[in-house]
Amino acid sequence: RSRRGESVLLLEAGDAVGGVVQTEVCDGFTLEWGASSLPSTAQHVAQLVSDLPDAPRLVAADAAADKQYLMTASGLQVVPRSPPAFLRSDLLPASARARFLAEFTRPARRADTPTGRRETLHAFVTRRFGPHVAETFLRPFTNGIYGAAPERLGAADAFPVLAAMEARYGGVFRGLMRRARSGKRAVQLVEGGMQRLPEAVATALGTRVRLESPVARVDAGSTARRPAVVLSGGERLEAREIELAVPAPAQAALLRAAAPEVADGLASVQYVPMLVLALGWKRTAGPVLPPAFGFLATRAGQLRILGATFRSCLDASLAPPDTSLVNVYVGGSEDPGALDLADEEVVRIACRDLGYALGAKPQPTFSAIRRWPEAIPLFSPGHRGRMAALQARLDEDRIRLSGSHITGVAIDRCVSPQAPLDAPLP
Repeated sequence: RSRRGESVLLLEAGDAVGGVVQTEVCDGFTLEWGASSLPSTAQHVAQLVSDLPDAPRLVAADAAADKQYLMTASGLQVVPRSPPAFLRSDLLPASARARFLAEFTRPARRADTPTGRRETLHAFVTRRFGPHVAETFLRPFTNGIYGAAPERLGAADAFPVLAAMEARYGGVFRGLMRRARSGKRAVQLVEGGMQRLPEAVATALGTRVRLESPVARVDAGSTARRPAVVLSGGERLEAREIELAVPAPAQAALLRAAAPEVADGLASVQYVPMLVLALGWKRTAGPVLPPAFGFLATRAGQLRILGATFRSCLDASLAPPDTSLVNVYVGGSEDPGALDLADEEVVRIACRDLGYALGAKPQPTFSAIRRWPEAIPLFSPGHRGRMAALQARLDEDRIRLSGSHITGVAIDRCVSPQAPLDAPLP
């Protein structure tokens, strides 16, 4: 917005910008408690970095980061990255590979029909590719991205690109083949940590950022009146437009007086809990990490953890010399009680499961834990339509909703620019 010449004031309730994007350096380990990497296709982040005067560099992760594993009953197996690789993969029996190939012949269903809007992601993938693909590949990936079972996610809500492929090309297989021809994706890191991005934005805004300025409520605008925010100390600030870039429960509280029905809709958004464990060990006192981004756990893998990211494989400088650093993820919609576990029990479970997956149990010299009771919004069937309807009711009030429950959970979507509301100024 500032790039468009608009006057911007950023109000932050805490003492630092960034929200859940948090980087911490502890005992020589660079820890990421939220998003930790970006795909090379993150064009909005790339544009933001090019526009900021003191932006951090986007650096390519080690080439090994292009590989991802699944933890199965047979151990770690490489995830196929293209339709031909899927058809050659031993992860699927011959009958399932034939069913995958037969997706070419499956009729398309429009996502904007009532049936399409209600279809779960699990039902969508089962309909297109069969149950083996849904269980072997889809479930671990939705647990890894959304922390949620695919039965709880809407196909057009959680993975709109798949629904779009079916609508545009008549099938997902065709869309995946076109995507594969468009070029190989790579993993990128933010030099110095992901938190450097919001910090660079705050630096560029300078005095237009006010920390420790919690907002108590939002007053709606109209064609004759500007909207306003009222701070907890009583200060009232009018604006041409207000954007609420906070989670849905906080938006509901802020809008309770101005738009109670919208507040009710926001309060109904469910979130998935997640626990992030950073674990470090001397390479001589634990398993050798295979060169890869990490692994996701399947049900057949018999692990409690959802998966792990091999941070020191992405960039050796993220850990002290001769040390391994791994992020382990526990919880999600199928294991919400994990957040109540004691720290020692979390470390024990993680070491047990990593030992099972990697062939040797780590002897950690470092551990740190971050619990997120409301980590990821649940994109249940119809979620995007419900959020769009809530936004439409706020347009005349000059209030815009933002946040991962609106844009999607990817960092690139969260920073994508939005056009200003069209209502005339008073």
